[in-house]
Amino acid sequence: MIFDAFYNKKVTKNLPLYLVGAFIMLSFAGDLTRFKNLSVILMAATTIYFLFHNYRTALAPFKSTLSLCLLIFILTLFYSLLISTDPQLSIENFNKPILNGLLLFSFLIPVVLHKNTAVQIAIMILLSVAMGLLITYTRDLLIYIDDYQNGIIPFTARTHRNLSDSYVFCFPVILCLWKIYKKNSLIHWGVLLFTSIITIVFMLGTFARGAWLAALVMSAIIFIINKEKALALLGISTLICGAAILLSYKNAHEYPLTRKMEQTSSSNRYSGGTQGSALELILQNPIKGYGFGNDLFNQIYNSQVKNRPDWIYKKSLGPHNIFLSIWFAAGIAGLVALILLTIITINYAFKAFIASKDNVITAQAILFLMVSFIGWVIVRGSFENVYLNEIGIYFGLLIALTFRVSLEKTRKTI
Repeated sequence: MIFDAFYNKKVTKNLPLYLVGAFIMLSFAGDLTRFKNLSVILMAATTIYFLFHNYRTALAPFKSTLSLCLLIFILTLFYSLLISTDPQLSIENFNKPILNGLLLFSFLIPVVLHKNTAVQIAIMILLSVAMGLLITYTRDLLIYIDDYQNGIIPFTARTHRNLSDSYVFCFPVILCLWKIYKKNSLIHWGVLLFTSIITIVFMLGTFARGAWLAALVMSAIIFIINKEKALALLGISTLICGAAILLSYKNAHEYPLTRKMEQTSSSNRYSGGTQGSALELILQNPIKGYGFGNDLFNQIYNSQVKNRPDWIYKKSLGPHNIFLSIWFAAGIAGLVALILLTIITINYAFKAFIASKDNVITAQAILFLMVSFIGWVIVRGSFENVYLNEIGIYFGLLIALTFRVSLEKTRKTI
């Protein structure tokens, strides 16, 4: 059903879809940086073409509250450069996550996709993310094979942790595709259970508890919104059984995976730990901020730690929280801008989901973006350092898709 729109004679109209879809898939491919950069260059060229052809139409997707809030947030990040205690260090940290990430992707993607229909964009999102998940499976499996050849037993090493970002981004697509294709047949249930088990096992192997929690929260939201009672019951039963097995497991603390599951604060987050010490540092200058960048945070932290015996870590591990990170960088203005942007994004996506409920594919694509954003920014971002450049993909796709939903809805009512 969702493949049909890609096989027609109007290749030129689908070219933007192929470019963005390829970029999303390559984002999960690891070492194929050259091809990813090529896809970005082609998207930039397409954007320039559309702007020269009809800039008003090309920029139409940005006439929204969401785009305005995103612009305000980006401006606060530029402000963090102006007030930085080490401008050179902040500028060095600013390039990839903001200029070549958040700002670039959130601008290029809506312009490139502004002529495609909502259904086409939704199909592209779901297919490219599903392919991204398959690529992540393959990469993870190859790492396990390499570990085995080097005598490393599965679930004992943290060589898979860098793949946790991909799992958090992609995981909800399984449940969204289930809603589209759901049939009460043995084959469909078998595919769902097999895919879910593979994903859960691989995610456990990342040792990233923030990713585990994000997966639970994202699943719960989708179960509630899609009214998946059977899946919710199955999920709760699995959690109960897993908890019972863990509690009855003797000497669980001797094994890396079970020990990780039992920990309540693996990085001593509070009091004098990562987040506690970061908050103390921020409260020394809460209004103005210090300037952008993890390197700047590490520099200031390491310079003060000798005078703070209550801080657990004598060398900075970072704030382990996206909200604290932005508060440190841009002061209270940055924190307020990020909170406002997060609230508006979720509200904007949910309204678009309601508006597109007459088309299950479009609705599920919007739901995927909303839930994945919640898992990435709110859940995982509250416990770990997350990359701002990935957020640009969310905003680019969400702005493009919600624009087309709104435009097509308006045309129907006229």
